[in-house]
Amino acid sequence: EVAWSLRNFADNAEQVRGAVSGGVNQSSGVRLDFVRPNVMGNFSLLASLVQTSKHIQRPKSLREIQQSASITLEQRDGPHAFTYEMSSRRLDGVMPLDHDTPSVGWKASDIASIKSAVRHTYTLDTRDHKQIPSSGYFLTSITECAKIFGRGADFARNETQAQWHAPVGACTVSLLGSFGFLQALGGDVSRYFDRFFLGGPLSLRGFRSRGVGPIIGASDEIRSAKGGEAMMSMAAAVSRPLPLPPNLKRLLDARFQVFANLGNNVSVDGGKSARSAFAPLFSSIRSAVGVCIIFPTALGRLEVSLSKPLLHYKEDRTATWGVALIPE
Repeated sequence: EVAWSLRNFADNAEQVRGAVSGGVNQSSGVRLDFVRPNVMGNFSLLASLVQTSKHIQRPKSLREIQQSASITLEQRDGPHAFTYEMSSRRLDGVMPLDHDTPSVGWKASDIASIKSAVRHTYTLDTRDHKQIPSSGYFLTSITECAKIFGRGADFARNETQAQWHAPVGACTVSLLGSFGFLQALGGDVSRYFDRFFLGGPLSLRGFRSRGVGPIIGASDEIRSAKGGEAMMSMAAAVSRPLPLPPNLKRLLDARFQVFANLGNNVSVDGGKSARSAFAPLFSSIRSAVGVCIIFPTALGRLEVSLSKPLLHYKEDRTATWGVALIPE
């Protein structure tokens, strides 16, 4: 990634920031931000133009392309943020729906769509460390309503995540949970870019990224994760610092963790309320247990995990070993 910024050191201390990024998996992004840290007394203003191209390698290779413009007002000393976003979303490398092979084709509404939405984000964070917390809690709830100004997809969406951490002797006990619901409105259908995906570190260990949930295609060669309208995951973990020599511990503050997690991600048939997903969401649970080592780094949380899936289904993509860098 290459980034730059210009700052006005007088008056309102505005900033203009830009970034260009690229990855080994052929993903790329361009971002331009304008920041004004003091608006209406207690808010900061962020206006952004973003273009991303994300390569999803598995189960089947496809590319997510998005262009968006957004403006956000965030409380400087409070939990609230308010955003308006207009975006264009497109899938490349996918097969359009064919009535002769309906199980492997994508609907036009998934391949290309527009979103015009307002979003409210509520965040509380008292953790003593964002990557390896030993005390405190974290709560964030993101509620989004689309088809503002009569444009694009019509839906309501909420995703809530919570964490609680407490020291018990030399160990830390952690409880984590995540719940999400997507409701199409006005006779509309849900879109790929608005659905939930489950699997991977801090999502559902023991399963590959996007390894749990509704799919398109019947075999590994052609199937893709299409996302679900209702998602939940819960985890409990006990961690403690690795017993390293003092000289090494000053350089490497690593932790050993034992965990158990469970979750699910399901579809809601068109026209039905998201509340109808409660029964299938909890009746076909996936779960796994395991151990991992966590390293805090300047780029985020690095973890190496060994998992044993306990409850899973034939369409799931399970994982025994996992290595991931999770930005914070």
